[in-house]
Amino acid sequence: MNNKIETCTLCDSTDYATIYNGKIRDGSFGKVSKQEHEVVRCKKCGLVRLLHIPFNKDFYETDEYRESYNDTHNVSDYIDMHDHEQANRLTNIGMESIRNKVVLDYGCGGGGFLDLALGVAKETIGIEPFEGYHSSISKRGHIVFKSADDALKKYKNEIDLVVSTGVIEHIDNPSKYLENAYNLLKHNGEIYLDTDNLNEISMQFQNDKFKEFFFRTAHLWYFESTTLTSLFKKMNFKNIDLKFDHHYDLSNFIIWQKDSLPSGIGKIKTFDKELNEAWISFCNRNGYSDLICIKARK
Repeated sequence: MNNKIETCTLCDSTDYATIYNGKIRDGSFGKVSKQEHEVVRCKKCGLVRLLHIPFNKDFYETDEYRESYNDTHNVSDYIDMHDHEQANRLTNIGMESIRNKVVLDYGCGGGGFLDLALGVAKETIGIEPFEGYHSSISKRGHIVFKSADDALKKYKNEIDLVVSTGVIEHIDNPSKYLENAYNLLKHNGEIYLDTDNLNEISMQFQNDKFKEFFFRTAHLWYFESTTLTSLFKKMNFKNIDLKFDHHYDLSNFIIWQKDSLPSGIGKIKTFDKELNEAWISFCNRNGYSDLICIKARK
């Protein structure tokens, strides 16, 4: 195991309490770490993290990482896997934040969201450390950089909208990640970010199998609404608007509690659309969604 995360990215405290110690997900469902991992909560601010970084950050730049977590490093497979997420994301962001704007996806993966914005946005830009996707992203009409440092050389204070979806939890220094996003944005520019919610409904129950699934080697940080909002405030963002966004129906929750398996949606036909909509509304209303989404301005 590699370096210990010595200090909290939010408050710089080194005082923590262990909240989970055991095996965690190490790739797609069914792949579990050989070693036990310690998940800790900062005693000062409450932010949760893996205590040790399981691998070097360069791992994200390899075919091995994509094969482990996506079961493929093919860009077309990646896009197919994530296309279903984009329409809801567009609803959360709002077309008015994209039309005729310079849009940058910070950690764009295969570039699916950029494809959605292409032809509407003034310019579409991606930052993606895995160079195996770069050729395809460029051929589809986007500008792509390997790092924020490279993007900042050309686009500092030039971006209208930074989009970050499922990335900040992977970053060894989330504060620096948001600082880079802030520096890319023009005055009054906007950021949209979503990440997994530590308070997801199944985390409210003592289901160790769900915790083994939820905590994972690729996720170094685990946010809830208070800690994510505090981090945005620390990095000087303003007009912070937080939203809970749940995507799984009641049958998925029931099967997790009964069989300790992720089922997707629609597996228990007894539950009709009205009940599932009420369930999703309940999760969102009480902060139990699978995602936390934030919009904020520079």
